[in-house]
Amino acid sequence: MTGVKQKCLTPVFYCVSLFEVFWGVSALMEKFLENTVEKTIEISMLYDFYGELLTQRQKEILQFYYDENLSLSEIADELDISRQAVHDAIHKAERSLRTYEEKLGLFQRFRCTQQERERAGQALDSIIRQLESRGEAADAEILDGLAAVKDILSSFEE
Repeated sequence: MTGVKQKCLTPVFYCVSLFEVFWGVSALMEKFLENTVEKTIEISMLYDFYGELLTQRQKEILQFYYDENLSLSEIADELDISRQAVHDAIHKAERSLRTYEEKLGLFQRFRCTQQERERAGQALDSIIRQLESRGEAADAEILDGLAAVKDILSSFEE
């Protein structure tokens, strides 16, 4: 009887093992894609801030690679250079962008300002809701003033 159970359970264990292997590979692939997307967003944002500090060639190569999603070979063919030269140029430009951020910190300051602006907007919304729930006529001027401040904060988003 134990032999029958073993024969019946073996395919289940085999399937579970395959699932674990597939899940592990799938999780690694998901992590890789997540890192790739995060890196693309990071480089794109840094490029927006510091792109003008790069050489014309570096800007061109990064635009081909990130904006037009061309492969190293396609960029090499387009610019009539080697794949290795494209690879080196991409990594050198990325290093430059990160170095500019380390030294200047403009992107980090932008993110902090954006977060603080969002918090201020939420605080204003809360105050406006509280005043509206009171329904007092004297609060109408305050509501108008707070709405004006909210409009000013919203204008920074554009």
